[in-house]
This record gives sequence, structure tokens and C-alpha cells, in this order.
Amino acid sequence: MNNIIKKFGKMNDEQLDQLFKSLDERTDINWPYIAGWIDGDGFIGALNKQSYGITLKIVDKEPVEMLSELFKCSLSQAQMDKRAIFKSPPKRRYYVVIRGKKALYLAKKIAPFVMEKTKNLYKTLEYYGCNEKFPYMELNKEDFINYLVGFSEAEGCFFYSKELNNYNYCLANSNLNLLTYLERRLKQLGFFKFKIRTLRKEGFYFFNKNITDKIVYKKTSYRLEIHGYALLDFYNLIKDKLIINRKKEKVLATIEHFKDYRGTAYNNYMRDKLAL
Repeated sequence: MNNIIKKFGKMNDEQLDQLFKSLDERTDINWPYIAGWIDGDGFIGALNKQSYGITLKIVDKEPVEMLSELFKCSLSQAQMDKRAIFKSPPKRRYYVVIRGKKALYLAKKIAPFVMEKTKNLYKTLEYYGCNEKFPYMELNKEDFINYLVGFSEAEGCFFYSKELNNYNYCLANSNLNLLTYLERRLKQLGFFKFKIRTLRKEGFYFFNKNITDKIVYKKTSYRLEIHGYALLDFYNLIKDKLIINRKKEKVLATIEHFKDYRGTAYNNYMRDKLAL
């Protein structure tokens, strides 16, 4: 059974107008960051035959709770998935569903920043009678960084292991054009020690070979990676913008690891950096 953690009642038109007015007046809401999150792990589109909306359903509570509080939509936790196809049940996910005028308001706020889910975004806008067009991939430096932080918290991995002496950041996605765009913008910001590689080729794969014979189709997947000392500059850029505690802890631990360590790898990195 789904567990409602915090419930909000239905708003009338006057209350909705007051909510939107208060959101418009706030200067602390990071819409590019929210767009990055929804682009990565969110859903935009038809919730059922009667409504369109925007949802976020993930393991980490912080971003879901943020959207729930902003739009006064109930914060819930999904029931445990105990199907036999899983070796061990996946973690319960938190979720929020935003629909109606709230969904239209949010869609318009994030429209200038969304790059992955634009098709469904415009379907949602059209469903609610909005035919306005927004700029695409025209983010300034600040908006790009904020979008990337949200997208990274959704789709990225901040790997930290003292035992394996392995520290890296990677961002996986099936949209090669999007990763190429992110790579180009990162180069413009001075980050050069990263690469895009093919993670998995398109085809049919076992869902969980040790448990079931179920076959699933998967698109070609790519990964943008940053390793070693290049992480220092990148992590120092984004560390204060992260809101998921478990990921922020890995970023801060990586910074702490590299800041006092010097050697051949560091000298090579600085030589390459100065040569730019």
C-alpha cells in the first residue's frame, strides 16, 4: 500500500492564483535545477485519459519533497515491489504528482531549460491550451550549471571508493546529442578531462538472468565521464548546489581526498590544464 507522508487538499481558483503569485515573487527557486531533475528522472505527459501532468518518483526524498512543498501536492512513498523477478526488492520510492493548472504553471517555468523531454512537455502545454514556444538549448552559463546539477543528481553517479582508489563522475543517457551538448558546454567552462563512451549497445537483454528468463529491449546507452583531478574543479563548482545528502557527501569526500594529494597524476593534469 502507498504511504501518504504529507497530504495537501484541493485548491480553488483563488487559492491557485495566490500560490502562483507567491511562486512568481520568490527569488530562491532554481527552475533550471528543477528542469534538470524532471528531464532526468521525471515524467511529463498523460497521467490518464483525463489529465496531463508532471511526476517525480525516485528513491531520494529531497527533490520530491521540494516539489511537494512548492506546489502543495501530496508527498507519498510507493509500496515495496516484491515481485520474484528481483533478486532483492528495490528501495521504496518517494513520489509527487502535479496536475491541472499547477502542471501548466510548472511546465511553463521549466520549458526554457528542458532538453530531453521537450516533445511531451509541449504536448502537456497544448493539452492545457498553451501554444507558447520557448527557447531550446540557449542556456546561459549560470542556468546551464544549475540544469546540469539537477540532471546529474537524477541521472549521474558520484562514485567514491577509498578501498578501490576509484573516484569518478559519470552521466548515463541514451540521448547522445544531449551528452554531446553537455560535453561542449563543459569544454567552454574549461573542463577538458572527460570523455563519452558507449555503455551498452541497442538490443534485447535479460532483465535479471539469475532470477528470470524475462527479456527487455534497451536503447544504446552512452556515458559522459570525468576522472581524477578534473573532479576537483568540477565538484567545487557544483558542491553547494546539490541537495541530495548522500550524493553531496561523496562529492565532499572526493574533494577532501584530492585536495592534499600530489604526485605524477596531479602534475600531468596541471600541465595539460595550463597548456589550454
